[in-house]
Amino acid sequence: MATKPSTTTTTLISNLTFEKKNTHLLHIPSKASSDGNNNANKKTYRIEKRPIPRAPIASPYAGSHVPKTVYISSKTPFMSAVKRVQKLLRLAERRAMAPLMGGKGKRRQTNHHAGRTGGDILEKCQQRLREEKVLVKATGRAIEKAVSVGRWFEEGKGGGGEEFEVVVRTGSVCVVDDIVEEDASTHDEENEEEGEGGGSIDPDITMSMTTTTTANSSTSTQQDKEPEKEGKEGKEESKNQRRRRRKRERIREQRLKAFVDEDGETPESRTRWVNMVEIAINMK
Repeated sequence: MATKPSTTTTTLISNLTFEKKNTHLLHIPSKASSDGNNNANKKTYRIEKRPIPRAPIASPYAGSHVPKTVYISSKTPFMSAVKRVQKLLRLAERRAMAPLMGGKGKRRQTNHHAGRTGGDILEKCQQRLREEKVLVKATGRAIEKAVSVGRWFEEGKGGGGEEFEVVVRTGSVCVVDDIVEEDASTHDEENEEEGEGGGSIDPDITMSMTTTTTANSSTSTQQDKEPEKEGKEGKEESKNQRRRRRKRERIREQRLKAFVDEDGETPESRTRWVNMVEIAINMK
């Protein structure tokens, strides 16, 4: 769908609408899980994102029948993307206006347009120029930068006097994520090795520990004399915490059951949809 750019880039992005397709996305267990046995190896899972598949970039000197695409990522410099689009538009203008300019292929162009007036040839060239578009594509976090590039051409900030037509379309791209399985025992061993350490105990530290224990014993007697209302509130809070913990465990078990197939094996990959924006820019 096409939307008209507004005064600011942020408002334009808020006006864009994307179809929600990740309704049944496969959730990965956040904590280590076992296969049911007490001595079973606990396993953890992590996601490795594959690069988004895309068509190869065409040569900027290819004909008008070949679409010219500029892919933008979150690390692409803004002016670098603008200059790439400008270069493609200049080459498109040169191809469209070739019948009106001299040089190579002049005889072939004159034979093709034989019997036509200069106004007809100019109108035909302008039509070809409007038909050849440069596509700016971006996904995820790079959508804001792609929209700002389109707005840059919409407002004509280049100062060259050209007028550009900008059309924004939204969509989604299907990507694949690899599910990597790891043993939680290896991580526990690494943490234990990092936590091990030797050394002598400072007597000043032991003295401070004894003083803190005596202070804690004196404060515990004061805490026992608190009113009963605070004790009831503490019990109610503990019940709420217990209820929330059981709810989290129930949701975790449901996700784990959905994560494992009928044979008890974990999937090797999952698919999800990523928001995508396509901005078509052409000269008027």
